Amino acid sequence: MRHYFFLLILGASLPAQTPPSFSPGDEYRFPPDARRDPWQKPFEVITALNFSSSETVAVIEIGYPYFAPRIAPLVKKVYSVNTDLQAFQGRGALPPGISKILSTNANPALARLNIDTVILVDVLRSIPQRLSYYQALLAGLNPGGRVVVIDRILPAVFPADSVVTDLNVKTELPLAGFRLVQSFTFLPYQYFLVFQL
Repeated sequence: MRHYFFLLILGASLPAQTPPSFSPGDEYRFPPDARRDPWQKPFEVITALNFSSSETVAVIEIGYPYFAPRIAPLVKKVYSVNTDLQAFQGRGALPPGISKILSTNANPALARLNIDTVILVDVLRSIPQRLSYYQALLAGLNPGGRVVVIDRILPAVFPADSVVTDLNVKTELPLAGFRLVQSFTFLPYQYFLVFQL
């Protein structure tokens, strides 16, 4: 009983998420993550990216897909990209409109897929040669395509030599031909940058 009361108070203390104006139907059918949603702010992130219904999107994440199922109802096609095949297992089947891609830390495996937006979420620290990885993204992006980087700003959580700062990203992506077009600051633990070809 005591544990139930504690969980009830903890749930009440979490900040509420306001549904976005586009009200994607599958957002509410996909299991919410009470631990991650309050700080990852998926509604706000998706709203900020202002997807077109004709877009093809690739989401490169670690672990079970988080953003890909939330974006799928809003766009033409979503590719969920991961280096670990087991990451696609658990929590039930992914919604329709999502194709799984097994990639490597050296190559995102997106060549010739005609992608409009690539989203990288907390993956940069696992990519040893980031410049060549960014250049490999070009093989799958349409002209004018976007690269979105959402990554941690918590050096205390990860080894200092593995942290990739927003300054690193702002310096490296232009070397691959991208220009910074937007920067958002509403995520408490991550920077959120949008680059375009």
